[in-house]
Amino acid sequence: MKQKKGFTLIELLIVIAIIAILAALLIPVVQMAKEKANQAVCMSNLKQIGLAYQIYAQDWNGYLPPLCTAPSQYDYGSYLWMYGYYCTLGLLTQGWSTGKPKYITNPGVLFCPSAGGPYAPTLAQFQSNFELAGDSCSSDYTVNTNYNNYGNNDGPYFSGQSKLLVSAMLGFPCAADFFSMIGIYPHVGNGMGYGYKTAYSGTMNVHILGFNVLYFDDSVKWWNNNNDILVNACDSGSWTGNSVSLSDNTFWDVVKQK
Repeated sequence: MKQKKGFTLIELLIVIAIIAILAALLIPVVQMAKEKANQAVCMSNLKQIGLAYQIYAQDWNGYLPPLCTAPSQYDYGSYLWMYGYYCTLGLLTQGWSTGKPKYITNPGVLFCPSAGGPYAPTLAQFQSNFELAGDSCSSDYTVNTNYNNYGNNDGPYFSGQSKLLVSAMLGFPCAADFFSMIGIYPHVGNGMGYGYKTAYSGTMNVHILGFNVLYFDDSVKWWNNNNDILVNACDSGSWTGNSVSLSDNTFWDVVKQK
């Protein structure tokens, strides 16, 4: 009776090498497919935020949600609630803690499935902190609260206009994926990054190769940032909502509808 021959060590190493090569080829494809799905979810989230703006404007004679009235600079577009004060985006979720939200009834739309990192806002954080006087919370998206573009007389809140129809006609962006040019504020470190997880932990961007941007006409556009072409065109991020630079080349200016 002949003894069955097993694999040699070299043959096993060859098989392992082939499996490793195939995995290296497939993993990026799977990751890209997952990211594409997340981009679609993100786009849907922004559409829901845009719809909330539309309904709010119908209820309030065409006006946009007002800027935050907190006694500090909390008109940053990603903030929802700051220690007893509603921020602009947070006003659309007002009443959630009492079970009576009017505009954004599902707070899950405020959080991007691609966002992550130890400092990224989460739905759990929102559920724990929103509308509690001693707490604060933010969104993975940021809204355009620009009121004068630091002297350039531009933005949806310029001169107290704050009308949705006017902002739509002028092509102003309404909201976008959180994006930060690190270095503008020293407390977030140096260099350039995207989103909370870059700003604090140095990892990569919220979305691969671009940003979703919502406009006041409720359309959403994907802006390609391949090779940082979009990032390099602007000198401030979207996270503050209002411009932080004397230059015209803010994030909101670059993605404005022409």
